Amino acid sequence: MIGFNTDKPALDRWEFGIKVSGTCLSNLRFADDISLLANSEGELQQLVDRVHVISSRFGLVISDSKTEAQCIGRDSQIVNIKLGASSLKQTEHFVYLGGTVSADQSCDKDVERRIGLAAEDREDMDRQGATRFVRIFEMILHLIS
Repeated sequence: MIGFNTDKPALDRWEFGIKVSGTCLSNLRFADDISLLANSEGELQQLVDRVHVISSRFGLVISDSKTEAQCIGRDSQIVNIKLGASSLKQTEHFVYLGGTVSADQSCDKDVERRIGLAAEDREDMDRQGATRFVRIFEMILHLIS
């Protein structure tokens, strides 16, 4: 398998981002998802512009309908981030790698979502178990008669 990373030129040697344990992070990448991180609206706009321009050079298009902005913090504010000519929708919650990230930094929505997913899985297992039980019961009745 041969691969190349089109976002590497856009994200390398970027001096903005958030500090985590003394390390400056401007992005989190997994498969074809990228979460961009910045301390201010201006920094985020510069980062979005940079990724947009570099991606365009490789013939890639960033979907403005699938791309959202989020301001995380106690004093959440409205941000106006543009992707080309389009303004990005601002969201209060989004799911990244299975976890719900909330603008207010709470984990309530994440816990609710995980409980809901577990309940759905339990219902599916109950239905499948009941279906198997009915089939086994029908086979036993057939053998007896």
